[in-house]
This record gives sequence, C-alpha cells and structure tokens, in this order.
Amino acid sequence: MKYILKGIIGFIILDLYFNLVPVQLGNSYLQFITILLFFPLAYLVSKWVGLGGLKGLGILYHQGWKKNFSLALSLDLVFGC
Repeated sequence: MKYILKGIIGFIILDLYFNLVPVQLGNSYLQFITILLFFPLAYLVSKWVGLGGLKGLGILYHQGWKKNFSLALSLDLVFGC
C-alpha cells in the first residue's frame, strides 16, 4: 500500500509540474528550461518511489542522443518552432 501511495503522489507531482509550470511562463526560453528541468525532477521522484531512476519510467538514452538533442535544439533556436 505504501508503494502505491508513493506512486500516486509522484505521478501527481510530475503531472502538476509538467502541466502547470511551463504554461504559466510567457517567455518561450523559460518554458524550454522548465521542461528540461522536468527530467531531473522525474529522476528524483522515481528514485523516491523506488523505480530506480529514469529507466524505471521507460526513459532510456540511446547512443547518439546528444547529437540528436543538439540538432533539435539548434533547429528550434534558428527557426523558432
């Protein structure tokens, strides 16, 4: 029962953060930063719940993820998508 309660609380924390914090900001750069900050928060919450980090949530980094992330970020900054 303890793990289920922790899981529900963790889900609510992540859901509220992801759906409320970036929406309240008018600056798109601040929105982007708060979305990036979601991942360390998700890591901490998943460790607290007992899932063992982001892998427990199904987020796996593959080889070449840094290159893909850098390309997507540069395209977003150039074209303002």
